[in-house]
Amino acid sequence: FEDNTFDVTFCKSGIEHVNPDHLISEMYRITKPGGKIIILTLDWWYTYRMHYIDYTHGYGVPWMKNSLRLILESYNFKNVSVKNFYYLAFTWKFPKFKFICWIIRNFFPYPYIENFTNPFWKIVRFSNEVQIIGYGEK
Repeated sequence: FEDNTFDVTFCKSGIEHVNPDHLISEMYRITKPGGKIIILTLDWWYTYRMHYIDYTHGYGVPWMKNSLRLILESYNFKNVSVKNFYYLAFTWKFPKFKFICWIIRNFFPYPYIENFTNPFWKIVRFSNEVQIIGYGEK
């Protein structure tokens, strides 16, 4: 893409699979001045097991809130904000369900199986996924 093309540049579940310096520099290059960048990724603090279970994470970079904030700031993004959120959307509307996710995460950790068709294990998997959302302005 041409330089300064997009008002918003978005990356979901990609930064942990690629060279982050190349990705962030390209996102910066194609974002218009005053434009926004949004990055979503798993939070290593909560989902470190995923890094070892899913082979596609084996060569990538694990992220935590501070590391995502630092790389955005190092590429001169302004008004940087980095926060956690639960992957399960019902926790956004009903925050009390976060406690249920905490119970599942602590007593039924991410299964070392690939049975993601079973509804119970889907809930276990996604209740274990705490994401990071990083935001910055060019």
